[in-house]
Amino acid sequence: MATAASVHSALIASALDPIVNESNSFWIIMIEIRLPIAAMSRIPMRNAIPLASKRIALYSHLCDSGELFATSPIGLNVMENAILMKGVSFSWDTKEGPNVVFNDFSLDLDIGESCAIMGPSGSGKSTLLNVLGLIESGNSGEYLLFGQDTASLSERARVKQRLSNIGFVFQDHLLDPALTIMHNVGLPLLYQGIPRARALERSNIILEELGLSGLERRKPEQLSAGQRQRAAIARALCSQPRIIIADEPTSALDSKNADIVTRLLVESASQRSCVIIATHDARVAAACDKIVTLN
Repeated sequence: MATAASVHSALIASALDPIVNESNSFWIIMIEIRLPIAAMSRIPMRNAIPLASKRIALYSHLCDSGELFATSPIGLNVMENAILMKGVSFSWDTKEGPNVVFNDFSLDLDIGESCAIMGPSGSGKSTLLNVLGLIESGNSGEYLLFGQDTASLSERARVKQRLSNIGFVFQDHLLDPALTIMHNVGLPLLYQGIPRARALERSNIILEELGLSGLERRKPEQLSAGQRQRAAIARALCSQPRIIIADEPTSALDSKNADIVTRLLVESASQRSCVIIATHDARVAAACDKIVTLN
């Protein structure tokens, strides 16, 4: 079951740091935000502590200085091209040599388009989403986000982009069990410094648009699986991000709810945003404008 700490950690994508442990598997450093204080809620290994401390210090400084919510270095003017990847590769270093996750990957995605990322388990779909979402960086190749080379972005700039321009939909919804649906959906706006009344007003509007009117004051456990995933989509859309990234959002749903969630995600690709969905479901992929397969 998701805890409040893990939920807040996942929501603040800027606080996610992939760490390779001694067995070369990934851990996520979880940061729980209590603005402007950040505190570690999970330390999986010894060498995570220095890196996590630096990330906490950076985030606290940004919150205290007000820089976190300043205008992004990547402009928000309407632009045709959102994502342009050319020959991006990603690999882990192991004792036996590089473990290539994906190689020479390219993607061209415009505002208003939706794209499905397909491939078998272990093909690198989630890692690719992390690179697209600025959580990870490729080892080689070029990644332009709204025309700017992401390799030139400082850690501070990447933090701002993940908070202001990218919305994440997780496989298991990751709603805070202690909060009402209305407050869960409004969390991204609260983290951006939006006044509480305005954030909750926006939350109620987006919940109504997604067919969840009347459920605003319920807790996640009082909703069906399909309703929880719709609430997770509402949370991702609430701050009107330019890019929406969804990792296997329908894998735990029946066909009816999977169709509803797919339609909501694809329709969210509007004049202001584009949508990227990692999926095993051919029906989800067929609903998207583009399909890319990782081998």
